[in-house]
Amino acid sequence: EGNSISEPKIKLDKNYNPFEVKENTKESLSFLSDLGSLQTEIDNLKDKKKEHNLFQIKKTYIIANSTDGIVIINQERAHNRIIYERLINYNQLSHMSQKLLFPSKFDLNLDESFLLSEMKSELFSLGFEISINQNQLEVISVPLECINENIEELFKMILMTNENMENIDENIKHNICKAMSKKLCVKNGRELQFEEMNDIFNQLMKCENASIDPNGNTTFINLEIKEIT
Repeated sequence: EGNSISEPKIKLDKNYNPFEVKENTKESLSFLSDLGSLQTEIDNLKDKKKEHNLFQIKKTYIIANSTDGIVIINQERAHNRIIYERLINYNQLSHMSQKLLFPSKFDLNLDESFLLSEMKSELFSLGFEISINQNQLEVISVPLECINENIEELFKMILMTNENMENIDENIKHNICKAMSKKLCVKNGRELQFEEMNDIFNQLMKCENASIDPNGNTTFINLEIKEIT
């Protein structure tokens, strides 16, 4: 009743990783490298207005029905893409931030202090309010999405993502958003409720670049019925 879902009668190898490409499976997994077909599948799925039958396997993959078979979604990569695009499209006027009850403070070395000074305006546009004083960082406000996160760990990830850039001006916002989305996204290994799976599925299909995560990894594949019959 309601959201009751029964799994398709398909035998699946529990040890099979659909996102791992091996040399001896080149023919059967050739569709993995065909991003054009992935985009076609995205367009087809976007046209569907009904709720999709969904279930989860190995607490990692979301399985959904498609026009020609099933779609296998890597939940962490998909949610990473969703959050990245949400962040990269934020602007200072529309973004909500929360002032911390107790500002988070931690020490910086000289390189980290300089790097964060260069990133200050981009961080502010994403909802962060920070102060850098004598190689100490004080985080005063954070985006609402980060209110329950370990702030020091988050900034370490941001610094790590940006420290090897040759041209900080061109890549700074991309790398900040990339670090944030990696920290904030749903991780593989977490059991999801139907509503969470449905939300990830629908939001992914609205992304501008739904087929890959911010690191270039495939977010989903379309497994056609002919591939498994």
